[in-house]
Amino acid sequence: MSASRKSRLSTLAAAVAATAILAEPAGAAPASSSLRLTGSVHGAVNAMRVVCDSHVASAKHHFFFDIGGTAAGGTFLFTGKVDGYTGPKSYRPFSALLMAGGHYLVAHDTGTISIGAGGTSAHLNMTLKTAPGAPPVTETIAGRFTCTNYTSQ
Repeated sequence: MSASRKSRLSTLAAAVAATAILAEPAGAAPASSSLRLTGSVHGAVNAMRVVCDSHVASAKHHFFFDIGGTAAGGTFLFTGKVDGYTGPKSYRPFSALLMAGGHYLVAHDTGTISIGAGGTSAHLNMTLKTAPGAPPVTETIAGRFTCTNYTSQ
């Protein structure tokens, strides 16, 4: 695995870990989304928190998101990053890390994300797989999400 890819995956793993710490209070309203998983875990995602990047990150040509909630009765964490972000449009090259069903799955350049006006929502469709050496698991995530919070950096 290249040093660049390891760096991207480390960044995504740190973001997922940070999202896991930010638990929503009991009774919090779900975020506006309609994401679905198909694969080892399948069903609708109940997104409780969708954190997107700040205008500072956008100015540096990055768009990233962290989505936390539940899917199929278990914890769901999904984070992704678009390098070379220039505004609302469809992007193919983006990296993502997903934790669902007790598995960590990764993807790089295996899907598309269409970012909406103002960088406040997106539609995506991508397939993620476990890292080499782990038991083989594949997951597809598709649908839309709307940002509910923004980073402070």
